[in-house]
Amino acid sequence: MTFRVVFLDATLFRDAVRAISDLIAEGTFRFTKDGLKFTATDPTMVTLVNFMMNNYAFEEINLENEEEQIPINLDNFLTVLKRVKKTDRLVLEKEQENRLTVLLEGTVKRKFTLPLIELEEQKVPELNLEFLGTAEVLRQVVEEGITNAAAVSDTITFAVDEEKFMIIGEGDLSKAEIIAEKGTEALVSLEVKEPARSKFSVDYLKKMVRGMKLGDLVRVSLGNDYPMELVVKSGELASLKYVLAPRVES
Repeated sequence: MTFRVVFLDATLFRDAVRAISDLIAEGTFRFTKDGLKFTATDPTMVTLVNFMMNNYAFEEINLENEEEQIPINLDNFLTVLKRVKKTDRLVLEKEQENRLTVLLEGTVKRKFTLPLIELEEQKVPELNLEFLGTAEVLRQVVEEGITNAAAVSDTITFAVDEEKFMIIGEGDLSKAEIIAEKGTEALVSLEVKEPARSKFSVDYLKKMVRGMKLGDLVRVSLGNDYPMELVVKSGELASLKYVLAPRVES
């Protein structure tokens, strides 16, 4: 057998693929002895998604080569992963070169076979971003902030200053704000070189909300009319990072 990996937490991987598939239709999971990496941009190049799982998130990693690539349609993959139960053991195998076998081992063993696809190597841009401010907040702050702001506007402003982190939606007549102030439980940490704010499309942010559920905290890094970085970690096992381009109005 050329490839076999066993996940310690099947639901963690399932939830990550579900979040990624909201933005990315197909991509390549790369497995090494160090774990798993997935990096891709959406077709419009507005957002970049980077997902990582450390090797201790796996019960077993057996590879024939230093790196094993699993190029796959994420919707097809998710159709199978949605069947994962909390007590299931998730196993991925390559019994054939162009086929992925997914085993869900619980009270009974369920076996699915999915086609691997041919993908051109995606040139993911090198991003050397320098942010003016970074806030680490409770996940619920970002989730609720996006949901509230989306109710009144199709763009959402994220902002930081020396005292607080804010998410703002403003329409012609209505406005919604959520504010996490320094010294409160909602704002875990705040590092600001200078105040910063940028505006983003609500459509992308609403798709990112699902990814927030992987952890309890979200790290938000900002500049002025500048890309935003959102990072959520599932303990030491995994991390999901989004980089979203700003919506700059002329």
